Amino acid sequence: MANFTLRRIMPPFLQIMILQLLANFTTYSYSPLSVFIKGTFDLNFFELGTITSSVFAGALLSVNFGGIMVDRLGSKTALRISFFLLSAGSLIAFTAQSYLVVVAGYAIIGFGYGIVTPATNSAIIEVYYPRHAIPMGAKQAGVPLGALLATLVLPFIAIHFSLRYAFLALVLVAFLIALMTRDSRNSKKREGVKLEVGKTMLSILKNRNLVMVSIVAIFLILGQQAIFTYLVVFMKFRGYDVFFSEMVLALMLIGSTIGRIVWSFLSQILFKGKQVNVLLTIAVLSGLMLMAVPLDAVLWYFALIGSFFLGFTSISWNSTFVTIISEEAPREQVGVYSEVSLSIMYTGAIVGIPLYGYVIDITTYVNLWLIGGSVTLIAAGLLTVYKFIASRKNLLTV
Repeated sequence: MANFTLRRIMPPFLQIMILQLLANFTTYSYSPLSVFIKGTFDLNFFELGTITSSVFAGALLSVNFGGIMVDRLGSKTALRISFFLLSAGSLIAFTAQSYLVVVAGYAIIGFGYGIVTPATNSAIIEVYYPRHAIPMGAKQAGVPLGALLATLVLPFIAIHFSLRYAFLALVLVAFLIALMTRDSRNSKKREGVKLEVGKTMLSILKNRNLVMVSIVAIFLILGQQAIFTYLVVFMKFRGYDVFFSEMVLALMLIGSTIGRIVWSFLSQILFKGKQVNVLLTIAVLSGLMLMAVPLDAVLWYFALIGSFFLGFTSISWNSTFVTIISEEAPREQVGVYSEVSLSIMYTGAIVGIPLYGYVIDITTYVNLWLIGGSVTLIAAGLLTVYKFIASRKNLLTV
């Protein structure tokens, strides 16, 4: 009866979105806290980039069992484990006396977060398939909303108390959610799924559509995480105070939240369910918006307007990406398909973000945004070529 009442008050996609939001509150905390971490530990931009890299390195490590865990144990149990890991990583960051310990803490946070997306993807498909595109977009809106909540709350704590207390807030939130999240019922477990890991991985890697989209996502996440890691410190470098710089980040996240929902609707109304066409459109717009960041920063009102559309494009592509993954996967293997695809994508953030920091250290911020925009446009061109070849061979179904 309790579950029935909760379902009536709060639909499943909203419950899943809130869990996604709270997970991202912890995971994307490095973005609004970047200026405080940099100042506290006296980091250069390469070192600052390694914190972002550690998040996605941790997520990549979880690929070995995370997706299979979701498919075997159910999404709720997987999410509960994830939040315990998010809390543990935040606790390590809270105790840190050097930036390397912060890096280790965020690696564990990333390890936990690597389970979140396949778990929430699986939950959406389980409830809404085949009418899942809009609920998937709404669920993914929890990503920027979680980052937005972190942007509004964590700098306030860091300014009025200290960076350590901001980390303590992350510990408490993740631990409470872990305690409150129920384990999956036995009926929800995929008892028919076998742990034939090698065979499953090989079959996934033979899916050309999935691999191609995942490769394109490498470049898209590179631009996205460059924004999350360096936008606040860039705005501060341009002479804006911390409050305005964080406001720019917040407005970008609002644009991303709206974008994820709007693109989901457009995928059905304008693009007739062709998710690859949606991803291609977003990639082109994203590349142009990244290249425009230095121009936007010249005037404060351009910075605000530009940040909104930067979020609407460069941060909002994930909902389309996870929809493509979920449509390519068999329903009982959405978790493991998600993990493999995400692991390919994560390499962009792991390798690229510290390199982008090195670019700033030896040249200028302008080169960072020009390179970020250029590689995103190259990714769009790569997807266009594949789309043309695949359509002629009838390989493209999404």
